[in-house]
Amino acid sequence: MKLTSKIYGLDLRSVNAFRIALGLTMIGQIIGYVLLNFKTMFSPETGVLGNGFASEYIATYNGPEWLFSIHSDSGMLVFIGIRILFLILFTIGLYPRITAFASATLLWLFQIRYNVLFLGWEMFAAVLISFSVFMPWQRKADGDYEWRSPLAFVTLFQIGFIYFYNGISKNGDKWMDGTAVKFFLAELDKARPMAHSIIELDWLTTGLTYYTLVMEVSVLLLLFFPLRNKPLRYVSIFLIMTLHWGIDLFINVGFFKWYATCISILLLPDTFWRWIPQKIGRGFFPMRSIVLPSGKPSKYAELFLSLYLVFMIIDTNLHQTVTSRTNDRVGVLLKELKLGRAIKAITPNWWPQYSFMRQFWHLYSPDPPEEKGRMQFEFVTADGTFRVSEGQVLPEGQLYSSLPEQHLLMYLTLRRVRNKREQIALKAKLMYEINAWNKREGSPPLQQVDIVVYSFRPESADQINSTIPEYSRNVIQTVDISYGGS
Repeated sequence: MKLTSKIYGLDLRSVNAFRIALGLTMIGQIIGYVLLNFKTMFSPETGVLGNGFASEYIATYNGPEWLFSIHSDSGMLVFIGIRILFLILFTIGLYPRITAFASATLLWLFQIRYNVLFLGWEMFAAVLISFSVFMPWQRKADGDYEWRSPLAFVTLFQIGFIYFYNGISKNGDKWMDGTAVKFFLAELDKARPMAHSIIELDWLTTGLTYYTLVMEVSVLLLLFFPLRNKPLRYVSIFLIMTLHWGIDLFINVGFFKWYATCISILLLPDTFWRWIPQKIGRGFFPMRSIVLPSGKPSKYAELFLSLYLVFMIIDTNLHQTVTSRTNDRVGVLLKELKLGRAIKAITPNWWPQYSFMRQFWHLYSPDPPEEKGRMQFEFVTADGTFRVSEGQVLPEGQLYSSLPEQHLLMYLTLRRVRNKREQIALKAKLMYEINAWNKREGSPPLQQVDIVVYSFRPESADQINSTIPEYSRNVIQTVDISYGGS
């Protein structure tokens, strides 16, 4: 029996439905996240991460500089428009391999340019669009919809390993004692209203903690379980969907749920399509595609590529673990086995930062952060002190004006501005707020700006409840502003 016949495959109708879902999701993220917040965050001329951030960043760090050279809004909008165009072509199925590769490259460049907003779901998107380059988009003969090949295997391995490695990385004390979910429900800046309704139900938060661990580790095992594999696909889909959409009920962790939905569509077995009229399934196939050559040389090339991808998937995650400063038990074990140096040695220097398939988000690993907090900009004037966002005074109880601002400040709060990149981002945000305040008609003159982190650190899970805690005010930077008497 041939090797490829033993490898669990993917249904081509699911592959093509995944293409449409992924393309629409990425287009929607560009429109709803980037373009709607363009002036305040992504604009080279006026945004927080504009030309000021870019010039300081490229002066400090080595790396691709081409996208940093776009200094005008019109140039950046053209670039974003090209991204959308290629994603539209990918979605409708016009040469999807070419358009997937172009979309992956453009996303990679965009992530380098706006790297402080390169978060877990952007890694998800990068992985999925990059793997789309290897998928078989051409129509097969009627009735033959199963894609079985080493690349199908590595695609399934990639999906399973994402969750498996995130699962084994959650190995801190809070995950082990069942309090991790309670700790991250207490993060006021990300918690949704429903979080407060369950935060005191210890039996539920403990159950959700262990469910998360079991779910993440199980997906890889279920995808390759040799008995009744196709029915088990529905179990995998159920686990993925309940995890991401369940989290979203209580905590806002971004766009993870939408990319998880794309993965769930990809995993649909052929039994699903038997319930759907054939005309619908046929309509998912691309209008034009490039058919790769067949024969023994191409099969050997496919096998070699698959082995290389498996190696890079594993190595990328292990490299992040051994270089992380967190007390990760997997990392400790690797170092005790004296594998850390070997992993660093076989990893190309450029791979962790600049690869198409960075995927080491390891959310809440090895534990959710103990300190809960949020960063605020407080403008001191003769008329009083004001919490400010995008040059406007924030209403009582509101923390941020936009989702990208929330993600940027959450990142800086968590990191506490540890390195030069974060210092540059914080300075860019500070200068943006000062300029926006001074341009706003009627703003009283500034005397001082305090960059403040409000935080609390529960000593145990028992101190976490639905009551909003007392936050300590920690000034991480004070800027005195002199107007020269004007």
